[in-house]
Amino acid sequence: MKKMHAAAIEFRALILVELAYGFLAELLSLHWVVGAFMAGLFMERSRIGKQLY
Repeated sequence: MKKMHAAAIEFRALILVELAYGFLAELLSLHWVVGAFMAGLFMERSRIGKQLY
C-alpha cells in the first residue's frame, strides 16, 4: 500500500512538470502542447523507472 502511495505521488509530480513545461511554452508564445511534448521526451523509461512508466 505504501509503495502504491509513493508511485501516485511520483505520478502527480510528473503531471505537474508537464503542466509547468506547457505553461512555460505558452509564455514563450508557443502552443502549450509543444511544452507538454518536450516534457514527455524527458520522461524516458530509464529516467523515471519501469513501474511508473
